[in-house]
Amino acid sequence: VTNQAIANQATTNQVVANQVATNQVGANQAAINQVANQVATNQVVANQAENNK
Repeated sequence: VTNQAIANQATTNQVVANQVATNQVGANQAAINQVANQVATNQVVANQAENNK
């Protein structure tokens, strides 16, 4: 195994690690969006309840 092959594998490993991190950011954003949607839905329900008084 050459030093270049080792360096190439290290680079590939970093690219994979970066993609995993990017995927986690995407998953985190999806979770945040879901919470935001629920908050908005809750507000609509609260507004409707107030309107129905």
